[in-house]
Amino acid sequence: MNVLAVDVPSGLYEGMPPISPRSESASEASACVHAQATVTIGLPKLMLAVEPGVRLCGVVTIADIGFPSDLLEDESIRNNLLGVAEMKASLPARDPAGHKGTFGRVGILAGSEGMTGAAVLAAQAAVRSGAGLVYSVYPKSLTTIM
Repeated sequence: MNVLAVDVPSGLYEGMPPISPRSESASEASACVHAQATVTIGLPKLMLAVEPGVRLCGVVTIADIGFPSDLLEDESIRNNLLGVAEMKASLPARDPAGHKGTFGRVGILAGSEGMTGAAVLAAQAAVRSGAGLVYSVYPKSLTTIM
């Protein structure tokens, strides 16, 4: 079944707590309509660009229904969101001759038996964010897992 939401998916509001993508709770899973597309009116709504709205609204289209331009341009309602292109442009250029020693170091002290996931995720995040060297410190008993 395809669902089209008008303005925002029913049940979505700015104060809504994040819904886990693996939610097993019927109340969490049904707290908001999961739309394949959302036609929002006048201006994009901030709640459609952040979690959980970004997962629940599908493809967003802005419908111009004739609001006065001075109303739409009012600074008191303006939000500025950066897209991927703007974020990439705001990052400093990396030296092509650089190496792991010139791109910063991260130290992670984490992990215990049965709790290695956060340590691994933190190390992966540090590498993906551009850190040159990532040091993970953990108990010797976790060596085979880590």
